[in-house]
Amino acid sequence: MKAYWIDVTKREISEVEYTGLADLQRMVGGYIEIAFMWQRTRDVLFVDEEGLLKNLTFGFRIPERPDQAFAGNGVLVGCEVGDSGDTVDPAMTLQELCARVRFVGHHMKSGSVPSSWLVFGWNAEALLNLLAEVNRRNIAPDDIETVKAVWEELSVKNLGVIT
Repeated sequence: MKAYWIDVTKREISEVEYTGLADLQRMVGGYIEIAFMWQRTRDVLFVDEEGLLKNLTFGFRIPERPDQAFAGNGVLVGCEVGDSGDTVDPAMTLQELCARVRFVGHHMKSGSVPSSWLVFGWNAEALLNLLAEVNRRNIAPDDIETVKAVWEELSVKNLGVIT
């Protein structure tokens, strides 16, 4: 079956073939959960259900879920057919998905949020949002005073960064 794999480490989205649940779990790096389903097409985006708990620093966003940054990889499949778990090809094209996905966390190569950032809280989503903004502004992650200023600015704007 055809799917689109959102690989956040490589910052690539590619067409892949999968044969079942084990392949989907391998692509996202854990147990899958539905992150979003497009009502018109019934295409389904799966992510790692524990992605926000794994202290991942790479993720992505889609405009249909502005409230949520997804930590780790994702995979898009078409709608389910019957009770078998099989899906049809996604109705969305690869180009349409590429236009929707915004990668976050791309400057962090260490694989974890700097421990100095934990003074801002332990909420993984909040740290991922902060990381996205720090990366967008090309701020060095170890510039804690500037990172703190960004944290405070985001908090004042009420962008869902506060834990």
